[in-house]
Amino acid sequence: MVGQINKRKMKTLKTIAVALISLSVLSCSSSKNTTSAEVEESISQSVDEAISDLEDAPIVTENVNAEKFKTLIESGKGLLIDVRTPNEVAQGKIEGATNLDFYSSTFKDDLSKLDKSKAIYVYCRSGGRSGKAMSQMKELGFTEVYNLLGGYSKWPYK
Repeated sequence: MVGQINKRKMKTLKTIAVALISLSVLSCSSSKNTTSAEVEESISQSVDEAISDLEDAPIVTENVNAEKFKTLIESGKGLLIDVRTPNEVAQGKIEGATNLDFYSSTFKDDLSKLDKSKAIYVYCRSGGRSGKAMSQMKELGFTEVYNLLGGYSKWPYK
């Protein structure tokens, strides 16, 4: 999924680059058949369509059961984030998880430092905080976020 999104972004950027180069070349030519307004309109339309393609890129936010969550983690394609408090984490966590305390005053800043192009696997104690974190990540521009239904309390692989 992430690879498809990155390919779409690259295609869009290439389209914009070609449009800008075309504008530059055509504006330097002395063709009487094409006016600069026609060239600008054509380029503008190409750029608008390319930007529209970027805006239509799919965003995945999904609540998943423990079995699917485990499969996603094992794929190695994403980041595992535990949004519980340090005291909760001290009682046990999913191996490899990075703790970002949902109640921390720096939580949103901490989220914004994560790689938005990678899949994020998020969990808390019972699914509430991680569900809210998933919504915040969507607002921050993350494209693929999975929330563990029932949180760590429903994690059978301890």
